[in-house]
Amino acid sequence: MASAKGNGLTWRVIFDEAGTGAHNMARDHALAMSARRGEGVLRLYSWSAKTVSFGRHEPANELYDKSAADAAGIAFVRRPTGGRAVLHNAELTYGLVLPDRTYRGPKGVYTKIHEGLAHGLAQLGVEAEVAAGGVVLTPDAGPCFQVPAPGEVVVGGQKLVGSAQVRIGNALLQHGSIILDGDQSDLNQLNSTADPVPAPATLRALVGEVSTWDLAEAITGGLRGVLGGQWQEGEYRSGELEEAAWLESERYGNDEWTWRQLLLGGRDEKVHSPLDECYGGTVVVAGLGDILGGMNAAAPNDIVAQQHQQFVNLMTLLDYDEEAMPRSDLAEGWEVSDDDR
Repeated sequence: MASAKGNGLTWRVIFDEAGTGAHNMARDHALAMSARRGEGVLRLYSWSAKTVSFGRHEPANELYDKSAADAAGIAFVRRPTGGRAVLHNAELTYGLVLPDRTYRGPKGVYTKIHEGLAHGLAQLGVEAEVAAGGVVLTPDAGPCFQVPAPGEVVVGGQKLVGSAQVRIGNALLQHGSIILDGDQSDLNQLNSTADPVPAPATLRALVGEVSTWDLAEAITGGLRGVLGGQWQEGEYRSGELEEAAWLESERYGNDEWTWRQLLLGGRDEKVHSPLDECYGGTVVVAGLGDILGGMNAAAPNDIVAQQHQQFVNLMTLLDYDEEAMPRSDLAEGWEVSDDDR
């Protein structure tokens, strides 16, 4: 395997315990919120219960049979990232946080991470590759593992890894599912409107029995070889778990967020629905700095942007194209300051 030139980042690797959907999404989000210049984080984890996760903007309310899910012991959560529905069960999930301008932005990061995953899987004997082509799908186009998209990790044309990405402040969060075993067929039992989900490639079907730990070590090695930098096993820093606990309680464990995609207020505020009387039809701005900050609806911690997005139907200053690159919406143009802030 060819080793990449170091990108100068210092990487912290967290091998986490299994958690609920709300717990896992909150920890990924908290790590992105605490990101520091010159540092990256790799978090590897699994799920304590079978869970369907929705993409941030994916329609879900009234499409899924909640009673059938309860009977089958399947939970729901909405991710901070985009993309489409994934059934999490027998898998290893990776979460990567790094500065948003690494590898020239979201598209470059997406490609490099998938190259690293493919190299790691090769250590287990998996002939994985990064898809050159594929189908670009909208968030409402069906389950994530239905068809590969450009740049995803595939084996023999079948998707093995499903990933999604979001910009949070000055950081990019990308996380994804590496399927160990099983299929996504339960999604069809819960959402009769979706097209049938073909069985994805699974590691155990490809190479036989493989442990979660072996997979975690292989993935870490592959990413280290491609992304470069200094890597070491680490822990959560002060304040990160507290932030995650708040996010789990107020957002990711909140059914109204999961099913109606609510706005997230500040730490001392209630989580409001855009239908609440207190919002009316007016964008609430705390100060001029909120406007100067960009009102970028792609940044989930930009509260003003989220209010703006709800009330004017996704018209924002900037959004992202199918290749996750920024483009103008209302803005005529933009530039980045010398300090990248």
